Amino acid sequence: MERYCIEDGKYRYRLDLVSGIPNGKVSTVIMCNPSKADTNIDDATTKALSRWMEKNNYSTLRIVNLYAYRATKPADLLNLQNTIAIGSENDRHVIEAMQDVDHVILAWGNPKGRSKSDFLKRTIDVMNIVSKSCTNLCCVTPPTKLGYPRHPLYWHTFADQSIRTWSMPKLKPSELLRLKMD
Repeated sequence: MERYCIEDGKYRYRLDLVSGIPNGKVSTVIMCNPSKADTNIDDATTKALSRWMEKNNYSTLRIVNLYAYRATKPADLLNLQNTIAIGSENDRHVIEAMQDVDHVILAWGNPKGRSKSDFLKRTIDVMNIVSKSCTNLCCVTPPTKLGYPRHPLYWHTFADQSIRTWSMPKLKPSELLRLKMD
């Protein structure tokens, strides 16, 4: 497995996993935030993604995140300003990762490490970015009980790890109002 990484200090903007499977599928995976994985180091998530991509005939997975700030635990993002957690170059790398893919796999899990309103705002911002270039938005396994796309560390708990269409959970009017007020 080869890896290509775009990083800058405390930020990892993109990590590509390339399996070498000829004529395999190419997908972008959007998660919450990067941990320690890079060109030379694997973490539990990249190991899980590597197993899944080889089992499902993927030649390349491009990993980007809602937040580019490296944190081994999403809670480490809690006290950061939004602009710091997101990273100044993050949206550009998300856009670039959408080019020439078979589909986009959403995999950020339930809100962790940010307030629910910050998390919802960020997911909406990223969904707006992604929907400009890709309409084939998917998740692997059923969404979480809260309706979010499940994180790759939990895909193995389901017998059916196939890709399915995903759409943003419906927000209650009170949640929409709170987002507008924040």
